[in-house]
Formats: sequence, C-alpha cells, structure tokens
Amino acid sequence: MKRERVLILLLLLAILAFSCGNKVGETVINVPNPIEDKDKIFRGGYGLVEIVYTPPPPPIFELNNYVEALDFEKIRKEYGIPDKPVIVEYTVDLTVMAPVIQAKSGNSRFDNYVLDVVKNWGYTRYGRGVLKIAIDVPKRKVIVDGSGIKKAEPEPGRPEPTIAPARNLVKAFGFNIVEGRL
Repeated sequence: MKRERVLILLLLLAILAFSCGNKVGETVINVPNPIEDKDKIFRGGYGLVEIVYTPPPPPIFELNNYVEALDFEKIRKEYGIPDKPVIVEYTVDLTVMAPVIQAKSGNSRFDNYVLDVVKNWGYTRYGRGVLKIAIDVPKRKVIVDGSGIKKAEPEPGRPEPTIAPARNLVKAFGFNIVEGRL
C-alpha cells in the first residue's frame, strides 16, 4: 500500500518536472478601459473585482446605539400606568452621562427603569449638551427637548452638522414621540 502511494507520487513529480523544464513564461496584464462612473475607484479586468466609493453619511446628531428601548407594553405589565409623567435630564457626549430625574412619576420602580434604559444609549459625535425627555405613560407620549444640544464644529469639506428630529433622539416602542419644551 505504501509502495503504491510512493510510486504514484514519484510519477506525478516526474511529469511535473518534465513539463516545466526549460520553458520561459510571459505575464500579460490587461488594463481595463477608462472608468465612466466617477464613484468607481477600481474595476478588475474581467469584472470580478469592483470597488465602489460610498460617501460618508451626513453629519447628524442622533441616537446611534442602544441596549434597551422604552417599551410601553413592558411598562404596563411590570410597573403599571404611573399617574404623572417622569422628566429625565441628562448630558450627552457620545454617551449618556449623569441622568437625573427632574420630576418623579410617583412610581420609584418605573423611574429607576427609565434611568437604567437611558444610561445605555449612545449618540453620534456631532453634538453635545443637555437633553430632556418626559415620558407620559397615560397619554402614550414621549416629549423630547433638544434645545440644550450644541452642534459640533463642521469638518473641512463637509456640511455643517444638524440635529435629527425628535423621533431619532430617543428609542421608545408604543409611544408617540414629539418635540417640545420642558
């Protein structure tokens, strides 16, 4: 068994050695035609490789990532419907820093739930400042006050940053999200 495998291997090596001996090769590179589309940086000769330039997204201050969202059904089942809205004020600098309850709802478990949810939100780098939100569970409404947000300095060659609408500044399911003053 071993002898047969060794003989087959030697036969393959001999065929390879005789077929490649004393030969000189030449490499030809086909350059593709000029690219008509300005967004394409490189296109392979046979169309197998294509790199397309995608411009960066516009500079908008908005909620970038979150671990948990305010969920009306979870609030209703676990905490009940609080009588008064809770107002939370927090500083934004990429992440939420120092969230503080400005007006309590009367249900401390619900207030702590709101603080825990808000602590895990992250925002884009195009703004910093104080953001206030009011969660009014009986009316199924979240009021967002983004008047304390200062836009970041524009980068060279890019447009000036903007602040997203109220719907993109918080994450809440089962609520109407509106902009207002608090």
